[in-house]
Amino acid sequence: MHGPDDAIPVDPQARRAGARAGMRVRVAMLGMLTLIALVLAAQAWQNWRTEQLRSTDGEIIALAGAQRLFSQRLSLLATQNASDAAPHLLARGLVEARSQAQRLEEMLHEQLGRGSDEVGRVMASARAWRMAREQFFDDVEALIRAREADDAAGVQASLMSIHAQAPDYFASAQALSEQARLSARLHNLDASRTMLGATVLVIGLMVLLALAVVEPTARFVARQYGQVQAQADQMRRLALVAEHTANGVVVLNERRRVDWVNPSFVTLTGYTLDEVRGKFLGPLLLLEERPTREALVYRENMSKGRAAAGEIQIVTKSGSRIWTMVDIQPLHDAGGRVVSWVVVASNIDERVRSRQQRRALFEVLPTGVLVFSNETRVIDCNAAAIDMLGLAPEQVGQFDAINDAVYALGVPIRGDQSELPEIQRPVVRSLRYGVQIRNELVGYRRADGSIFWTLVNVEPLLDDNGLIQGAVACIVDVSAQKRLEQTLRDTARTDSLTSLPNRAVVTDQIAAALARHREQPGYHFAVLFMDFDRFKQVNDTLGHGVGDELLRQIAERLQTGLRESDTFVRTSDFGQMAARIGGDEFVVLLDDIRGDLDAEVVAGRLLDLLAMPYTVAGHTVSSSVSIGIVTATHAAADVEAILRDADIAMYEAKRTGRGRYVLFEPAMHRRVRDDVALENDLRRALSEGELFVVYQPLVDLVSRRMTGLEALVRWRHPQRGLVSPVEFIPIAEAVGLIGKLGAEVLQTACRDFAWLQATLGPLAPETVSVNLSRAQLCEPSLASDILQALRAHGLGANQLQLEITESLAAQDLAMQARLHEVKELGVTLALDDFGTGYSSLSCLHELPIDVVKIDRSFVSLAQTSDYHRVLIEATVLMARTLGMGTLAEGIETTEQAALMRTLGCGKGQGYLFSRPIERDELVQWIRDAHADP
Repeated sequence: MHGPDDAIPVDPQARRAGARAGMRVRVAMLGMLTLIALVLAAQAWQNWRTEQLRSTDGEIIALAGAQRLFSQRLSLLATQNASDAAPHLLARGLVEARSQAQRLEEMLHEQLGRGSDEVGRVMASARAWRMAREQFFDDVEALIRAREADDAAGVQASLMSIHAQAPDYFASAQALSEQARLSARLHNLDASRTMLGATVLVIGLMVLLALAVVEPTARFVARQYGQVQAQADQMRRLALVAEHTANGVVVLNERRRVDWVNPSFVTLTGYTLDEVRGKFLGPLLLLEERPTREALVYRENMSKGRAAAGEIQIVTKSGSRIWTMVDIQPLHDAGGRVVSWVVVASNIDERVRSRQQRRALFEVLPTGVLVFSNETRVIDCNAAAIDMLGLAPEQVGQFDAINDAVYALGVPIRGDQSELPEIQRPVVRSLRYGVQIRNELVGYRRADGSIFWTLVNVEPLLDDNGLIQGAVACIVDVSAQKRLEQTLRDTARTDSLTSLPNRAVVTDQIAAALARHREQPGYHFAVLFMDFDRFKQVNDTLGHGVGDELLRQIAERLQTGLRESDTFVRTSDFGQMAARIGGDEFVVLLDDIRGDLDAEVVAGRLLDLLAMPYTVAGHTVSSSVSIGIVTATHAAADVEAILRDADIAMYEAKRTGRGRYVLFEPAMHRRVRDDVALENDLRRALSEGELFVVYQPLVDLVSRRMTGLEALVRWRHPQRGLVSPVEFIPIAEAVGLIGKLGAEVLQTACRDFAWLQATLGPLAPETVSVNLSRAQLCEPSLASDILQALRAHGLGANQLQLEITESLAAQDLAMQARLHEVKELGVTLALDDFGTGYSSLSCLHELPIDVVKIDRSFVSLAQTSDYHRVLIEATVLMARTLGMGTLAEGIETTEQAALMRTLGCGKGQGYLFSRPIERDELVQWIRDAHADP
């Protein structure tokens, strides 16, 4: 055994060699350590530089992202500012955007100093962003100025420019952000490469020191270090972005509890990191008492480790509710296990509430609004559209049923009711060509023949690239308006009383016939102008209600008489039509007739048809019609002239006896001119004394003794000679001269009667009878005028008899009151032309009448007509019962006189006794009558 002292000594040279070797080792070790230190120092400097780059890159990314958000925010504020009264919000946003843009410019300038390819690309994106930014900012400033100046046009122009520039501004900011991210990744890659080289160098040196011990450890450390570094880089980047983003960011651990939140989350919710760390977000922010569908979707997806995104309303610390867009993304390890969650929450409260307001407006619009997809399918609609389509309210959202209802509306038609091809339908045109449709009338013809009319406006929906993605149609139900328009058209062209076409319609039809006659010489037509004789008497005696009903019955007979099956006129393009053009005037158009004879046949038939008695309100009314006819042979050049000529022919029919038709001839124009001349002459005659009074004796039929006189007016024209009353009395009535004429006759009759009394003494007649006109009866001073005439000539009231027609006597209560007023003077009242009007015998007791004069038409027919004879007998009996006398007019033969006497009539007048004669001749007639008993 060896002790210590047994050890082989060490050779000094060897020791020195060992020392030198040790020194070399120490030197080498020191050198290596120094080299390692230098390498580590270089790496530290590189890391510091890398951190500076990362900081700058991160801030550029954040600022570029902020610029993108500013583009959206300023665009929204600009839209609101167009109608908002507070432009300071937009101005404040613009100042903040400019400040952030200036900071971004400074950071970009700092990057520019480092000079690299990546920086060059960033600068190129920055230039594009800078141009878009300045244009956008200028437009915003222009809007603010226009808003402050109340320049509505400027506001609208600036707003349109902002909306046009906003996408460019947003896109350039987005491109700058993306380029900055790419530059940051390249910087990180360079740093990683540098770090990797340094690490390899250090490891190589360490291998030289302790290859066997350090190598496995170094490999392990290198791997771990790389992973940790990569994760650190990632976390640093995420933290950098999260710290500077405007959106709230939350990091949850694998148990979904809060690990970290950014400042924007604190601003959004009011909760700090300390208040939420380690807690679940749901119970803090969601409405747990009634979780929404979105909240349930979030929970389900997170429980399955899946991402989730959508809109959800949260409750802040202060209790207010905010709509947010929440995006939850899981983070996985290398094995795919979820190790954490990142939650990003964006404040979209204003957008959601604005959308809700728009939706509320959309729903309450009274017009139907339908949103169509590119395939012309309805994808949305409001309540008014549901109601318009005839669906139940609970069918909102059932788009299959809604689309079925749209296509079941009926066959689309145009305003002229022609079918509307599918390619021309408003929604199809808007979707195909991207055009706006404004106020287009579209009808839908239903199976039952009814039409559902709509007014359609369509606006195409375009995406950011201008591509059509759908259309919005606003549909107004105008069926009621169309029905009203049709009613108004019918009313404008239909007589409301008789439902016949009115003047406008018949003039159009006559114009068409006239035009056709010019184009086709062989074509013939005729216009019949009808006026009912004595229709005014019906209104005056029986009332306007009876008159209206009579007109309706006349219209029905006209339609019956002009039915298409009549063989006396051929079927034509226009057919036969009757129209009422006013009062009791009707016009009939006969189209495509063979000639004048056809028109006369129709007129004759209508005369017979319309002359048949009418039963109206318990009264039997008889009325004839006078018809004037204009045929194509003598048709004038225009419609009004044709109607004028037909009217002239109608008045010729009335003048020549009524109840007949007359074909117009050009010579009738001369008669019209003569009537105008006669009117002028009549006015002159009244002032120059050309009118004079003749007298016809009234005779007692038993004793044949004269009992009185009837005063009748005559006119001795300087050129024409004697003018018949039949000619000038209607003119006097038409032009308002009859009142003055009647007053003249009354004065003259009283004066002449006084002269006869003085001249003839006991032979003089007992009374003088004077006719009263309608104009005189309407004068409030009638009683005083009569009294003045009597006093002026010294006559007693019992010596004057006033005659009124039956129609005047029964006109109305006011007229009857006037008659009672006159009767109180003591004069005698006679009812003239009894039997030709529309009062009945039972009405006689209501009138203050003393004498009933039986019309000459009854007297002339009494010998051959039992009807007329019985009527005269009944009239005499009724008058006698009421204490009235009777007088028969128009007695021309002794047989008539005898018959009237037999029927009980007391007095008579007519050519049998004497024609109407002048005063001086009357004196001789009276003397001769008394001389010849």
